[in-house]
Amino acid sequence: MTLVEVLAHLRSSPAAPRLLATALAALIVMALLPIYATAWRIPAVGLFHDDGVYVVTAKALAEGKGYRIISLPGTPRQTKYPPLFPALLAAVWKVAPDFPANHGALKAVPLAAAVGWLVLTAVLLRRLGMPDVVRPIAVVAIAALPYVVYLSTALMAEMPFALLCTAALLCVEHDDEAQFSRRLVFAAVLGAAATMTRTSGLALLVAVPLWLVVVRRDVTGASLFSAVAILLLLPWLAWLMGSPDAGYYGVSNYRDWNVLSPTAHIGLATRLKVMALNAIWVAGTPAWALELPIGPISIALTVAALVVGSIRPAVYTRVSAWFV
Repeated sequence: MTLVEVLAHLRSSPAAPRLLATALAALIVMALLPIYATAWRIPAVGLFHDDGVYVVTAKALAEGKGYRIISLPGTPRQTKYPPLFPALLAAVWKVAPDFPANHGALKAVPLAAAVGWLVLTAVLLRRLGMPDVVRPIAVVAIAALPYVVYLSTALMAEMPFALLCTAALLCVEHDDEAQFSRRLVFAAVLGAAATMTRTSGLALLVAVPLWLVVVRRDVTGASLFSAVAILLLLPWLAWLMGSPDAGYYGVSNYRDWNVLSPTAHIGLATRLKVMALNAIWVAGTPAWALELPIGPISIALTVAALVVGSIRPAVYTRVSAWFV
């Protein structure tokens, strides 16, 4: 069979659009590989500040000094950031302790998590009903976003967090009712791990029980999920409650400047202004992610898509939508 005949056969095949999308996605991946490799090889640590704190606490854990910020006078306990990501870095530090020569090994942690997250994203999108012809392009488009490249190759916790959240959602987004309770337990473990990576994981721990109660009328499942997650978070909560205040580097920093905190000394007008600006930025996220101007048109399009999507039963009955 000649090449022309092969191409003609593929064009007439029902699977042709899917094969074409997969081939295009593969080409984009090949173009992205040197970009990711270059970003991974750059010997930069501490540019975001948070990554510097992660490195310091990872070093402390690896050297048996506890979860402390050993670069500060008095080596205060770390209570601002949960410990799972520094613990992962500490495991690598044990094997490759020569800093900064080990920056590549340390950056392999978020990079591996990013690869896993993209794979699980493809699986989740399939379970959510995204057509085969769209899914490969959607995943590589996510991988091509500049901020995703940066977070995948910097010592930041976002990629492990995304991996754990997506894995938890996959446990629940399943049609196998016979194993639902077991998958809820797995989802709770992963959700607690996500919260131990970034405090934002609390959104997942709230969304899943709410979805179970409101959509599935499953109070027992919601109680099971919450009980497992809370049990796993108790050591971290005990650490927070038993640690003296570390000021800027402590949990009180979140409490004092968070506009949703009832203990923060922030006026009502300032709270409303900050929440309104945050809402505008959320609505402008698609344009921002594509590095386009955030204007009234882009915000209106995003809000319209969210409104139309949220009123569809196929959307608001999915736990992933509740999490978002």
